[in-house]
Amino acid sequence: MVTNATPEMLPKMKALWNDIFGDSLEYITCFFENNLQGETEFANQFVYLLEGQPVSMLTVLEGKLCGKETQKKFWYIYAVLTDKKHRKKGYAAQVLRHVLALAEEQNITVGLVPASDALYLYYEKLGFRTFFYRGIEKKFLEGNVKQFSSQMVLEEATVSQYKRLRDAACIGKYFVMWDEKAVKYALQENEHLGGKAYVWKGTPYFLLVCPVEEELVVRETNLPVTVLQDICNQLGTMFHCKTVTVSMLPFGANDRKAVRHGMIYNSDIEDSMGYLGLALD
Repeated sequence: MVTNATPEMLPKMKALWNDIFGDSLEYITCFFENNLQGETEFANQFVYLLEGQPVSMLTVLEGKLCGKETQKKFWYIYAVLTDKKHRKKGYAAQVLRHVLALAEEQNITVGLVPASDALYLYYEKLGFRTFFYRGIEKKFLEGNVKQFSSQMVLEEATVSQYKRLRDAACIGKYFVMWDEKAVKYALQENEHLGGKAYVWKGTPYFLLVCPVEEELVVRETNLPVTVLQDICNQLGTMFHCKTVTVSMLPFGANDRKAVRHGMIYNSDIEDSMGYLGLALD
């Protein structure tokens, strides 16, 4: 049976998440405390119950899919998982279909990021199509790192700064706009993992970075390619990393480097390129 989760199910849901994804209970608790909606039952947490216990589940995070002149309610499907003992029985698909049916009833567009390339075909069978892209750059850091010039000053971004610059960079394109609460959580989650959010002082440019072992991952940025290497060198040294992978907005000059990033459901948009970002993927 598919239903909304309740507070009594939280211990089991946390244990499932920990077993499947390996995240700490501290992180999982923080995620649920910041993102679940409701008190007696959670409006955005769906589970498949077997003998009264959740064995499959997913979370829905709300945003807006913005276009050139329109905005539409958007559900981002996150953390789809099934108990290892109950896989290949179609439980996750039943939870997904339940959520998709609700979205169709309310004329809501749905998106997700497949956890692997193989899952794109699986979600296509459920009615999704590839729509979200991002630009990817792989950079190797240079040995001799010079300090930024006085015209290239990075400062830590506030939530309102980051949201304002991000929205402005995407306006006029198809992208998912997150509210300030969602942006705040995304930046906090990134900082919990050891990363930082920056703005280039006096410019409209921003970047969200996080070190993963010896690689610096720039999770999103709208920095010009002309300054990307210098800033990567500086941040790579700061975070003690050897390489950098950069995810950029897929619009404009970076279109030729765009790679698929996510899928969409229940949308009549004909354009084939949108931007998701800040999706906790």
